[in-house]
Amino acid sequence: AHSSRGLALLQKGRVEEAVTHLQKALEVRPRDAEAQGNLGAALLRKGQVDEAIIHFQMALEIRPGYAEAQHNLGTALLRKGEVEQSVAHFQKALELRPNFGEAAYSLSNALLQRGQVREAVAGFQRALEIRPDFAEAQNNLAWVLATCPDASIRNGARAVELAEQADRLSGGSNAMFVGTLAAAYAEAGRFPEAVAASQRALQVAEAQTNAAQVNELRPLLSRCQAGSPFRDTGLTNSAAPARSH
Repeated sequence: AHSSRGLALLQKGRVEEAVTHLQKALEVRPRDAEAQGNLGAALLRKGQVDEAIIHFQMALEIRPGYAEAQHNLGTALLRKGEVEQSVAHFQKALELRPNFGEAAYSLSNALLQRGQVREAVAGFQRALEIRPDFAEAQNNLAWVLATCPDASIRNGARAVELAEQADRLSGGSNAMFVGTLAAAYAEAGRFPEAVAASQRALQVAEAQTNAAQVNELRPLLSRCQAGSPFRDTGLTNSAAPARSH
């Protein structure tokens, strides 16, 4: 009962209460793989990455075929900068569940950090085949297609299509999605729309008092106003773009 209640609370975003119930569940039944995995997920949401990793590892010791725990362990490791290990866990999650769209998305983000841009593009496309309305995957793929320094990877028209869908799904409330839309318009040569979108992105970030996003979006606005497409040099330097938050 504690395990079920903890999961329900976690799904509602009531993380502190979820942790309490899941801990009680594990006091009664320490070998409950799902409770271990769900407690790890709750702790990860709280930013307690090292503690979360311990519970994901315990869940996998109990049930090696637990795809969600494989994925979540990969996510936690990626937050710690342990890219190689995270890739292995994302790949294992996809082996266990080939239609696991979130794992395909997460693997693509990790591959970007390894500088494997083409492989990441394929992974984002796979995630969207599984979940066509996956806004984060739409956004990140659009960003790569709009801003990659490698011209053979860029595709402005496709980037616009994806970015418009992501912006629509978010209700226009995600500043970074709107920034991606601006970059896509710029790559497609639609500079008046690019300027308008980049200005809207800044307005959203400022309204949400997100200084980090404001600082990231200002150079994009400058490039759009200058009539020049934006290039993310990090895509050739093994650094992933932070586009999905």
